[in-house]
Amino acid sequence: MARVFMILAGLTGAAGVGFSAMAAHALQDQLTAQAVDWVETAGTYLLLHAPALAICAILAHRRPHRMPLAAGTLFVLGLAGFSGGLLLLALAELRPAIAVVPVGGTLLLLGWLALAVIGLTWPRNRQDS
Repeated sequence: MARVFMILAGLTGAAGVGFSAMAAHALQDQLTAQAVDWVETAGTYLLLHAPALAICAILAHRRPHRMPLAAGTLFVLGLAGFSGGLLLLALAELRPAIAVVPVGGTLLLLGWLALAVIGLTWPRNRQDS
């Protein structure tokens, strides 16, 4: 699963750059200002969470425990719900997609809390000080 998370981290970062660039340049004349904002926000969240997903991949590879897998899964599902929902809303005008955006945001928050739990359970030794 660590390998999958790392692949998804790279794809997430690339998608974040792509959607952010589209919002800044290509979509200005094609979508409403609100829709462009949604694409920009989706891209920003993809970019912000790609490194977190990469960290989950590294942790899952080095410490094969449940919590890095849980955090990574929460990030993947959260990004699908939050950024995916915003993109569906902006690009496909799929109004029901707005319902999954807050669920996705909650899952992203839980992913960050799962990383905090990893830190709380991190073994203490001289190398960690």
